[in-house]
Amino acid sequence: MAGERSTDESWYFTEEELKYQTASRADNISFEEEEKLRRVGAGFIQDVGESIRVPQLTIATASIFFQRFYVYQSFKEYDVNIMATCCLFLAGKVEETPKKARDVIIHSARIEGKPKMSEDSTEFKNLKDQVLKCERLLLQTISFDLAVEHAYKYLLQYVKDIKGDRSLAQTAWNFVNDSLRTTLGLRYKPQVIACAGILLSSKYNKSALSETSDGKKWWSAFVDVSEDTLKYIGDEIIKLYPPDQLAVFNAMAASDGEDRGR
Repeated sequence: MAGERSTDESWYFTEEELKYQTASRADNISFEEEEKLRRVGAGFIQDVGESIRVPQLTIATASIFFQRFYVYQSFKEYDVNIMATCCLFLAGKVEETPKKARDVIIHSARIEGKPKMSEDSTEFKNLKDQVLKCERLLLQTISFDLAVEHAYKYLLQYVKDIKGDRSLAQTAWNFVNDSLRTTLGLRYKPQVIACAGILLSSKYNKSALSETSDGKKWWSAFVDVSEDTLKYIGDEIIKLYPPDQLAVFNAMAASDGEDRGR
């Protein structure tokens, strides 16, 4: 899968393409290591984005830029944190929530644990130069295609349409946030991820979601996708959580099952 993607092509890939044909795989970086680096980079974007107080939509756009970039560029060649910083800087401009390069870089350095630096320092100037150079490379790699559609708006509309409550929506929103640390956004459309987030949220919120008037699953009104696919997406999100958090989720699900059995 060499080369850059032209602007008229879709930004969706098969599982096989992402597992075997990325630039990192050509550099002998394993699939497991690449997944780990993608999680690290997206997590870094989330942390820095919250630190500089940009909206979640900006953080999400930066995360998608990051995920797309590393389909065609290798983690061996480009530093995770520099590229994550660059993606957040560009996303701020794209989503009309711009932050000065100085602020993004200084907050990124702080999150990374580097000593406090001034704008006059050689280290700051070097970092800024790297970020701006990476921005040009990022734009070239994604073919200047800055359009990114997210699951959030669909999630909120779907929850409203099925008469779900605030808790259902909030937990689903959190799951969608976490999906940004995976390649799910490179494999499934935002409408599908929104439905997967809602289905997963309903499992842990004890929300019984009604079927449609003609007896079909609730999501069939929004997307043409199987329950297995939605559950698979949910499983991929759940795998991100540490064992102690998984234990809490599983206890909630078990409690849900007991309540329904009474």
